[in-house]
Amino acid sequence: MSDSKKPEYREDDSWFSEAQLDRLAPADHADRVHSPIPTQMVSNGEYMPIGQTDKQKEVEARLAALSERAAKQLGMSRRKFLATTGGFAASFIAMNQVFGEFFDVRPIDMLVSDAYAQSGPPENLFVFDDQTHIIRSSRTGPGNSLRDIAQGNHSSNNPSDLSDELGRVNFPWNPALVGLPNLNSNFHLAQYMKDVYLDSQVTVAIMTNNNSAAIPDIGGNRPPRSVQESEAFEILTAEQTMATRDWVNQLAGSTRMLGHGQLYTGVGNLWFIEEQIERLKPDSWKGYNIALAAKLDNDPNS
Repeated sequence: MSDSKKPEYREDDSWFSEAQLDRLAPADHADRVHSPIPTQMVSNGEYMPIGQTDKQKEVEARLAALSERAAKQLGMSRRKFLATTGGFAASFIAMNQVFGEFFDVRPIDMLVSDAYAQSGPPENLFVFDDQTHIIRSSRTGPGNSLRDIAQGNHSSNNPSDLSDELGRVNFPWNPALVGLPNLNSNFHLAQYMKDVYLDSQVTVAIMTNNNSAAIPDIGGNRPPRSVQESEAFEILTAEQTMATRDWVNQLAGSTRMLGHGQLYTGVGNLWFIEEQIERLKPDSWKGYNIALAAKLDNDPNS
């Protein structure tokens, strides 16, 4: 049976159908309150979000009123105010008003950053980052595709120039990244150590990986047919992940890093999970049920 649908037809993949999109509004709509603390569920396109509850709507309305008044007092736009510590204070106050006094926050904290700092997070706050990445050092030269997309350089990832839900083509995900260098070395271990352990408040991090790979083949890409083939094309293998964890902890003299083992679907891949448990001893697991990962079942060529 021939397939007459266009390659970008939404119902051929895991994204929303056109009917589902009609029921949704863009998360970055200009009229919404850009709260520093979410007041409703936002979807990445893989699942339908649960509707906003009445109490969430009330928090959002109270936050809008609080931030509007505070922004006028400070002589700035409401959106700019919400990006400051005052915006966080207003969010906590709005939640206290709706749900009860859970947060230690005062009205003055919305207007004076030093006042907010007095009851804000301590300098020695324990911060646990549950997903961090590096790429293997053998990957050099320009070109990290995710950074390209974030900067708006979508040409190789969007050859048909499809528009987003706002009608924009190749619009940057994060305008703050536009113009920054995009080299694979920006994502190697040395840069990671500086960014995560020296320039941030992270106390403990999990080193993770992406157990999916697209294998170049005639007519396009295909899923890998074995664990070995998959790992050859991944940004980090299971063994490299655990070696990084062990090196960081040895250097620190304490547990500053945990590591994800790799889960592959398919009964034929159970041996790889058992091997990791026995030899690499992962602290947790990482897997995708829809990824182009090794899916060895009865037919390794399927």
